[in-house]
This record gives sequence, C-alpha cells and structure tokens, in this order.
Amino acid sequence: MMGGPLTSNLNLINALKNEVDFKIITSNHDFGDKKPYKGIEANKWISFGEFKVWYLNPGLNKIIAILKALRDENFDTLYINSFFDFYFSIIPLVYRFLGLYNPSKIVLVVRGEFYEDALFFSKNKKKLFLFISNLLDLHANIEWHASSDVEKIQIEKIIQTKNKVVKVISNIPNIQVPNSIDFNSNNKSNKIKIIWLARIAKDKNIQFAFKVLSKVSCDVEFDIYGPIEDLELWDNCKKISTTFSDNIVVNHKGVIEKSKTQKLLSEYDLLFLPSFSENFGHSIVESLLVGTPVLISNNTPWKNLEDDGIGFDIDLNNIDEFVNAINLSFINKNTKKVLNRSAIRDNILKRLDYNNIILKYKESFNIN
Repeated sequence: MMGGPLTSNLNLINALKNEVDFKIITSNHDFGDKKPYKGIEANKWISFGEFKVWYLNPGLNKIIAILKALRDENFDTLYINSFFDFYFSIIPLVYRFLGLYNPSKIVLVVRGEFYEDALFFSKNKKKLFLFISNLLDLHANIEWHASSDVEKIQIEKIIQTKNKVVKVISNIPNIQVPNSIDFNSNNKSNKIKIIWLARIAKDKNIQFAFKVLSKVSCDVEFDIYGPIEDLELWDNCKKISTTFSDNIVVNHKGVIEKSKTQKLLSEYDLLFLPSFSENFGHSIVESLLVGTPVLISNNTPWKNLEDDGIGFDIDLNNIDEFVNAINLSFINKNTKKVLNRSAIRDNILKRLDYNNIILKYKESFNIN
C-alpha cells in the first residue's frame, strides 16, 4: 500500500517516462520505519529502468548529501512534493537562497497542506515558517501546482512572494482497472459493506469515522485496510468501538498490496474517508473508477458528488450528515436506488479529463 504522494509521482513518471528524464531524491527507508532498504547503496545515483534514484542516509549527512545530489546533475526542473517537508522542500530552497544551488526552474506541489484543518497540526511551527519564508522571500520565482481552484486560492492567500505563478493541475491518476472487475456485480449482503483504505493516522481522521459509526442505525460491516501509524489513536478508536451496538461490525484487515486495491474496492458498497484534507485522494479516485461510491470530507477537490449520485462530500462540522449519508446509502442499496458501477466510472472519467492533465504537465515541463 502506497501513500498519495508516492502514487502521484509514480503515475507521473509512468505517464511521461518516454519524454522526461526523471531522477528522484528520497530517503533510504520507508515512512515511519528507521530500517534502510536492503541491498541499497546510499548517496549515489542508482538506475531503475527509465529513471534513477538517489537514496539518502538519515542524520546530518542527509542535509549535505541533498546538496551533492542537486549539484551532481544539471536539472532543468526541480519538482518539490511538499511545502513544509524539512529535508525535501525547505533545505533545497535554503540552498538556493544562500546561492549554493540555482536550478533553472522550480515547481512546488502543495499536497493539501494549506487546508485550514491541515494547518492546525503543528500550528505554531507552521505559522513561524510561513512568516520566515514570506519575510525572506524564500519561495520567490516558483511555479506552484494546485490540484483544484480552492487550493489555488489558498496558495495565493497564504504565500506573499514575488513573481508567483499558480497553475491548477490535477495529479495524474491510473485510469486502468483490472479486467477481473465486474461492473455489473453488487454486494448481495444485507449489511452495507464500508471500506477504509488509508493510514491510521490523525490527518486521515479515522477517530471521526468511529464516532460517526457509533450513531449509525443500519447494519454495517466496516473493514479497515492500512498501517497503524498512531497506536494511541488506534486505542482511542477501539475504545469507541466498545460502545457500538450489534449492528456495527469492525475488522482491521492490515495492509493491502497496491496492485490489489482496485479489485478490493470493487467488493464494497462505500469508501469512507473523512480526512482533514486531500489535495487529490488517489483512493477516492480509484474507488470511483471501479464504481464504488465514496463518503468524504469537503476538504478535497471532489465536490458535489451527491448531485451526480457517486457519493457524498460533507463538512466535518456536520457529523449528523455523515451518519445520514451512511443510513441513506444502506436504504438505496436495498431499494436498488443507486447508479450502476459503469455509470459511476463514466462520471469520474469525465471529471478527470486525463488527456488535458497530461497536456498541462507537458507544458509545465516545457515539452513540445
């Protein structure tokens, strides 16, 4: 199971690998794991098919190695995947500010980090960095990528810098689905089968999902797929589950391989992901691509889902609306008042406009 930024980057590389020479600078271990990858040599370019990767050891050497990696090649574009990440966003921009590194072009992707709910985490640190970066004009002459018009407005409001260019470019989805998925099938269970497909972490707001379920009156089977990154949070969720009536069944299924997620999603009636923010939400898109409706917060690019019959996007302050959405989904399932899976897939494909997304990336990377 891969996180959103990794999925976004992999899809970008696969889409443009024949036209762009990608080189990736990253850590030598998985997120949340201190053990380095086996058999991988750090601080040198390693070829993997069409692209190369520079793995960084942790510690002070990581800061120094980032500069070495950046200066080792004459890159046309530096593509930064976060605003607040210390090593992979702040450090390269500080090097540029100090005159140690001066790329031809910098593209920075704000991955949902400017939503109000996302800014709440480590609020004081983020406020301090925003003040310093604006004071020093650390982000001058950068092309910003927003995944939606809402995120573009957030960038223009928060970033006070010169020569600011903000483009709305969606992340690149993987629109292919396995042939094994039957778009005419439906879950025959008397329960509504709901899936959680995300990390068990504060920013994904799983505790809110448990609070919603504690108020639901219909029969629910809630299956959770994702790594437990916050044990205290997970303990809190389990405590809430002890208050559930017999109509709610919860199962933690562990981690699922990325290659199996689309088939898995197609076996459920609803994806539930009330995260504090998503700049894209690959699991949301994957769910809709296989015809499974979604129940999400309104802090994502995916709006007015109920109007098209493909799900719900609701303000997190309105917990009762989430409860009603699940109860309504149960009723619609049993009265067959739901769109078939093919119609849901057609709807999200129209919204995505895949060819236009690719064209915008080519323009950004100066590909004719």
